[in-house]
Amino acid sequence: MKKQITKRTLAGLTAVLCAAGSFPAAAAGGIIGGNALTVYAVTAETEEEIPHYASVYEVATLEEFLAAANAANDGDTVKLTDSFTVEGSYTINSGSSFTVDFNGNTINFDGTGSGKIQSYLYIDNIDAHITFLDHGHGGGMFAVNQNVVRFLKVNKGTVELLSGVYTGGLDIVRTDSNGASVYVRGGSYDLQNDDDDGPFYKSGSGVFVVSGGYYTSRSNVKKVEQDLVEGYEFYETGDEEYGTGVHKIGAVSITGAAVESVADQVYTGSTVTPSLTITDGEKTLTENIDYTVSYADNTEVGTATAYISGIGDYYGTITQAFKIKELPAVDRPEDLQAAFGQTLADVELPAEKDGKWSWEDSTLSVGDVGTKEFKATFTPNDTEHYLTLTNVSLSVTVHHTYTKQEAAEPTCTADGNIEYYICSDGRYYTDDKGENEVALADTVIPATGHSFGKPVWKWSSDLSAAAVYVVCEDCGKVAGKTAEVTSETVQPTYTSAGKTVYTAAVKYKDRTYTDTRTVRIPKLAYTAPTITYHLGGEISWTSVEGAEEYAVVAYLNGKWKILARGNANSYTFNGLRAGERYKVAVIAKVGGEWVADASNAITVISEQGDCGILMVGANVDGNSIRVNWTAVKGADKYGIAYYYNGKWILFTQVDALSCTIKNVPAGTYRIAVCARIDGKWETSSFAKRSIVVEVK
Repeated sequence: MKKQITKRTLAGLTAVLCAAGSFPAAAAGGIIGGNALTVYAVTAETEEEIPHYASVYEVATLEEFLAAANAANDGDTVKLTDSFTVEGSYTINSGSSFTVDFNGNTINFDGTGSGKIQSYLYIDNIDAHITFLDHGHGGGMFAVNQNVVRFLKVNKGTVELLSGVYTGGLDIVRTDSNGASVYVRGGSYDLQNDDDDGPFYKSGSGVFVVSGGYYTSRSNVKKVEQDLVEGYEFYETGDEEYGTGVHKIGAVSITGAAVESVADQVYTGSTVTPSLTITDGEKTLTENIDYTVSYADNTEVGTATAYISGIGDYYGTITQAFKIKELPAVDRPEDLQAAFGQTLADVELPAEKDGKWSWEDSTLSVGDVGTKEFKATFTPNDTEHYLTLTNVSLSVTVHHTYTKQEAAEPTCTADGNIEYYICSDGRYYTDDKGENEVALADTVIPATGHSFGKPVWKWSSDLSAAAVYVVCEDCGKVAGKTAEVTSETVQPTYTSAGKTVYTAAVKYKDRTYTDTRTVRIPKLAYTAPTITYHLGGEISWTSVEGAEEYAVVAYLNGKWKILARGNANSYTFNGLRAGERYKVAVIAKVGGEWVADASNAITVISEQGDCGILMVGANVDGNSIRVNWTAVKGADKYGIAYYYNGKWILFTQVDALSCTIKNVPAGTYRIAVCARIDGKWETSSFAKRSIVVEVK
């Protein structure tokens, strides 16, 4: 099996997945929620993967817009920085999948005369997939002359309307051929003329798929009820202007979701669009799948607003305010002094008229002599308009101190000494000014006739302190001294344990004693990515924190073999042998090492059984098994059976294309699916189309 993904393959696959409802089209359109899509093209001569990194084209005129749209590659974004006007028809024939972001601006459509005005953008490439959205607020398309027939005319290709405000004349979008597809997932729609056909006009061919949006009464959206995605419905929004909406049956209001507060943002002079974290219970919502977001008042200092509109499983709109603040202009304090042995609480910071400096941790010791860097915070007086500066490095110069050593008479077990002072630089003086230096040996009065044996170390329970003791071999007198303890830590990884090594050192009678203790730090707990199998031979998996690369592996001939490597979170199988079952897993490279944990392995099969059911895979999650299959023509029910004591036993009957078996005891099970056609169950060749799963 060999992974080859070309740009054309990606665009075609994206369109198919979008039509199936299994992959959000916006995710293929470019930069969504701050994540750039990287597309790989394979050269015909060398099959070498050439990366294409998504680009953002900023445009302010029609000419710039058309040039960018026709030059865009897969994953790129065309971002409006100003509004502009379209008079006449203009063709976009790019064959790429890219995004148009109104960014709070409007494409105006105008023309002269009282008849039907043909001012529009003409989409004419079967490989095109253009997603229109608005990360600003209030941006979109507007018919300056209410006789403008339409904004978009799609002859070939795919258009996706995700968000934005569309105020048309007669129509919003028209399709002209079977090669034209339009997906309406969100946005607000109005028509200035009461059009009996509704906002989406199909000229005898083409596909409209409506699964969202908000509509005025003039738009007559219910005229296109046949274009609603199965499982979606119209509902009354309660809004005076956009009174009709479309949402999934069973969708819930997004007003019940929780939006995590947004930290104060830095004023840059440009629009500020922070990412949002939105949760509904334990579920974290995903932008452009569960909601769209636009921003208002998000350039200048003050309060900005994020407008969050539900799509998919959610409907309605909520807002989240956040602050944009300037960085304060303040000088970094200099010439800060400290004495050896002091803490930062002893180091006074200068006063500022516009705010106050403070140490982030005033209890920290300034350490040894020399110039050190410590972290400080500047809090402005006007916190409404200015940011608090944190993690600011300030230099502190530490000076020497002198520690007095009292004079001591020698004994039989220990040396005595004259009175002297130990400087923080390790030198010795007979005064506390550092003027009369003396050698350490000259301070010693030798002990009388005793010798000390091997030192004995004693450590505190937390290894933060240690002392060394020596015993006189003649009289048993014990002498000891507290050691200076330092530590070095090697952090653990997913593949190896770490350790902290504590070293105690003490100088006694011109001799230095050392001892070490080592504390082992267990390896980091690794959680393998969760794999999900999708119809069509694709798997996807959850991300592993800190992962540098992923590898898809298969268990072949008794060994795990790497099929593909990369940074993506999905992979599509090609070239599977019919009738074969494959055990596959996903492993991650973290910290430069592969974590060979295949506990997330799943089993997939590529053969279609006698009754036309394709058992594409079974995912095991704890003690639950989820089974997926494809539809069989003419079938009204499907039966899920398992093999027990030499016979097949029916577990349940469903009319869906998947089933979850819960509370399954640990063990290995053979499972098969059959279809009921014309009242009869197709039960032949169960073993041939069965699959084996293991619950641990």
